[in-house]
Amino acid sequence: MALAACSSSSRGQDAFCQRLTRDRDALVTGVIDAKTAETAAQQYVALDGLAPEAIRVEWHQLTQLVQTAAKLDPGSAAARQALVQQAYESAPAAATVTQYAKSTCGVDLTAPVTAPPTTAAPAPAATAAPAPTTAAPAPTTAAPPAGG
Repeated sequence: MALAACSSSSRGQDAFCQRLTRDRDALVTGVIDAKTAETAAQQYVALDGLAPEAIRVEWHQLTQLVQTAAKLDPGSAAARQALVQQAYESAPAAATVTQYAKSTCGVDLTAPVTAPPTTAAPAPAATAAPAPTTAAPAPTTAAPPAGG
C-alpha cells in the first residue's frame, strides 16, 4: 500500500512544468500589496510540492524567500534588511531555477508579463493618426510697434 502512495506522487518534471506554465505570469509579476504577496506565496508553496529533484532545494529556498516577503513588516528596518540578505543568498537558487524553467519547461521567467497593467490607463491605439511633424510657418511680417 505504501508503494502505491509513493507512485501516485505528483512531484516531478511534468507536473511542475505544467503548473509553472500555467502560473508563470503571476509568478513574475511584482507584488503590489498584501493580497498579491499572499497569492504569490501560495503559488510558490504549491509549486514547492511539485518541484522535481533537480531543483527541489533551490525552489524551496525561493519559496521561503517569497513567504518571508509576504509576511514582512514594512515598518521594521531589521526585517527589511534580513529580507534583502535572504534575497542575495537566494540569487544562485534563482539562477538555477530560471535556467531549468527555460531549458526544461520552455518557460522564460525573466521575460516581462504580457498582460496589460490593471491600474494604468490603456496605451493609445497603434492605428491612431501620427502627430504632424511640421509646424505651420510663422508669419513673416511683424506688427508695427505700439505707440510709434
